[in-house]
Amino acid sequence: MTAQTSIPQLGSPLRFYWQMGLPPRLGHFPALLRSRVVGKSVAIICGVFLLGAHLSAQAAVFAVTNTADSGAGSLRQAILDSNTSAGVLDTIMFNIPGAGVRSIIPLTVLPTITDPVIIDGYTQSGSSANTMAVGNNSVHLIELNGNGANFPCLTITAGSSTVRGLVINRFNGNGPANAINLLTNGGNKIEGCFIGVSADGTTAQSNNGLAIDIESSPNNTIGGATAAARNVISSNHGTSGRTRQVLPTRVVISTACK
Repeated sequence: MTAQTSIPQLGSPLRFYWQMGLPPRLGHFPALLRSRVVGKSVAIICGVFLLGAHLSAQAAVFAVTNTADSGAGSLRQAILDSNTSAGVLDTIMFNIPGAGVRSIIPLTVLPTITDPVIIDGYTQSGSSANTMAVGNNSVHLIELNGNGANFPCLTITAGSSTVRGLVINRFNGNGPANAINLLTNGGNKIEGCFIGVSADGTTAQSNNGLAIDIESSPNNTIGGATAAARNVISSNHGTSGRTRQVLPTRVVISTACK
């Protein structure tokens, strides 16, 4: 038993038959129609691949869920994952169980940040940014404690990154123990951080090197015009903020004492 249908093609009906229950074979189509069928199939497949590539390039959120030096849920792993997610602005957030200040002590130097990222200490439950026009009522609960380390805390070469709401202290061993290095690509923001002091914002906990070392990295903003963007930078053995090369960098200095 046969069935029959028509496909309009170039103004005239093109008829083909197929055995009932079997799909038509490509060889049954004339050459022109075969090329169009194949072309459309290729276009559909390419579209699927392009859609997949678009979806895979979406920004990700990586959660730090413990104070371990490495492994799943650690800050080190979150940086590695963010570096792998190239070409998008990811976020590293904090959700560490427990009460009080969560202190992360890196045993070795953390990975260089090579892809733009936002590291936001204020995402830890219970923390909050400063809201006072004079003074500082911020609550910082994420501390990066060098514990005498002779290496820097954070090194950023990616540019277009933000470090917010962190306490960085005690990178005070004998070595280039800067709190933050901004190198190569610029457009970074350092805001709402306590550098060289404890989480209370008043107790000195120095870093041996510089608070922020900026080398060949233009157009960074240290601090900001809002209360929430103020940094507390103190008790570092090097100059609190240093630029080795004269490049456009906006350093906003405002009273931020507790």
